[in-house]
Amino acid sequence: MVFFVLSGYFVGGAVLRQAGGFYVLDYVVARLSRLWVVLLPALLLTWALDTALLSFWPHVLDAAHIESWRCIPHDGLLQHGWVVFIGNAMFLQTVSVPIFGSNGPLWSLAYEAWYYLLFPLIWHGVVRSARWTHKLLFLIVSAAVLSAMTQEMRWLFIAWVMGAAVHGVPGRWHCFGRWTCGTLSLVWMLVMLSLARLDKVPSLFPFAHDLLLAAAVSMWCLHVRFAETLAWPDWLRAPTHRLSDMSFSLYLIHMPIIFVGVGALIPSGKMSLNASGWVTFAALSLGIVATSWLFWWMFERHAPEVRKLLMQGLLRLMERLALKAAREPQKGA
Repeated sequence: MVFFVLSGYFVGGAVLRQAGGFYVLDYVVARLSRLWVVLLPALLLTWALDTALLSFWPHVLDAAHIESWRCIPHDGLLQHGWVVFIGNAMFLQTVSVPIFGSNGPLWSLAYEAWYYLLFPLIWHGVVRSARWTHKLLFLIVSAAVLSAMTQEMRWLFIAWVMGAAVHGVPGRWHCFGRWTCGTLSLVWMLVMLSLARLDKVPSLFPFAHDLLLAAAVSMWCLHVRFAETLAWPDWLRAPTHRLSDMSFSLYLIHMPIIFVGVGALIPSGKMSLNASGWVTFAALSLGIVATSWLFWWMFERHAPEVRKLLMQGLLRLMERLALKAAREPQKGA
């Protein structure tokens, strides 16, 4: 839910701030280059790590440990076919294909990609477009996208919209004091996490615990939006920015690494709560972060360059097609 709200805050906020109209090509290229530059190599890495896992440490997926993972099929059977690979690359996991291999967190990336598509369609259909014909077209396509989504995707879209909606709150509606929103949201978030963990959240509506947690995160975003910039010390600013830069890579590859790490370092499948166990846990955690940084260095940091190259290539192609179309009538004449 934190991920959805932050995505709505940044990506949805960028859509809301557009002053000169909605540039479909630029938006699509920006979003796909950002996602695919990391996702495609992550799927290949998942296949390689799963192959090692099934060859050397298959016990990690047996019935004794399957319930602890919570993010892989209950039968422990991992799907690696080309159809599943392509479906995950096209963000169809949980919609028409299963999640690829052991990379369970990919479920939320599919939701994310569909929200990228749906939000600007609704925004321009309801608010932005001036012509009623354009509004109607945007709304028809929005309805088609909503009908293709699962029920859970539609409900959790509300969490994504909460993040985007923060940009629509006027400054005079801000919380009562400078730190009120931050304090309230932090307390609310801790309470909701505790209640959800204890399974004590009342089911007032579908996905109540998720949406109530998302509301707390969106309130924190509201606090950050209006709060004054804090002066961070230099020694903390640099590593924080680096960790932020590689967060998407960490998100897409951490789970397959965990499975292999547990198989290699914890043969029993359970970490002992002693000094040796905590050292193992620290080594596995540092290994995941280090591998994610290397993955970011190899792939994710090049996303702006890939976006630029794709835009240049598409613009050249459009120019050539336009010139060819202009020459056709001259040849006929």
